[in-house]
Amino acid sequence: MDQLGKGYHLGHGTVLVRIARLAFAALGIAAIVSAVTATPGSLGNFFSYFTIESNLLAIVVLIVGGLVNPQDSRWAYLRGAARRRCRP
Repeated sequence: MDQLGKGYHLGHGTVLVRIARLAFAALGIAAIVSAVTATPGSLGNFFSYFTIESNLLAIVVLIVGGLVNPQDSRWAYLRGAARRRCRP
């Protein structure tokens, strides 16, 4: 097993991966907040775009994966669905 520092190993649920997930979720939140403040019009119209909905789903998946790191097979399906929805 590869080791990086004390007790940190390079694998699927390591501390570094979980920190990266939370960092990317924070970037997604910042991007959506920036877009909301720069876009005139109603919020209902803004949040009806599929790209915004996909980003919100990705942010939720990244936050849950960063905080909880679930290993259930249902979680893998949800994560895969979010990944598929975010790609064209």
